[in-house]
Amino acid sequence: VKAEAGDSFAQMALGSLLVSGSLPQAAPKDEPRGWKLLEQASEGGHSDASWLVFQHLMADPEQFTDAQLARAAVHLRRAAAAAHPQAMAALGGFYFEGAGGLPRDCRQAADWQARAEEAGVRGARNEQVWTWATCPIAAQRDPARALQLVGYMVKNQDTLAYSELDTVAAAYAANRQFDQAVSF
Repeated sequence: VKAEAGDSFAQMALGSLLVSGSLPQAAPKDEPRGWKLLEQASEGGHSDASWLVFQHLMADPEQFTDAQLARAAVHLRRAAAAAHPQAMAALGGFYFEGAGGLPRDCRQAADWQARAEEAGVRGARNEQVWTWATCPIAAQRDPARALQLVGYMVKNQDTLAYSELDTVAAAYAANRQFDQAVSF
């Protein structure tokens, strides 16, 4: 009753039950209705619902259309604005790519990636360095900032994944330090 009356917490709870089918005696599995309730919960300000709907909309890369990405971006922005750590990182990626109807904006991307890093998202530093070193908008590229941020990664190079090593190399290359770039 509360979900139907617009209570976003109730919409989140009931929507989750309907999508998962985990309590069939109370709420039989009904994915379409569940996702509709989760989307309503997102619209009502429930950030966890926003993140779930975003993940659902992004689950099938073959379904990515401009309209689908724009719809996903609405929920992503809500979750990020509510300080959902993973959403902040993902929103940085959307700004870097100019996805979902958002403008391609590396400064916005790096800002959201920095927020994600502060919230403890592993890999957010890597994304931020990549953004500053490789931004496709030359006026927004900041190789010096990339090099400054990459220092922490260099200190911990023995623990870096191959993709992080590529990012370190990109930061050095953007600063014309090609010997270090090749080394990484």
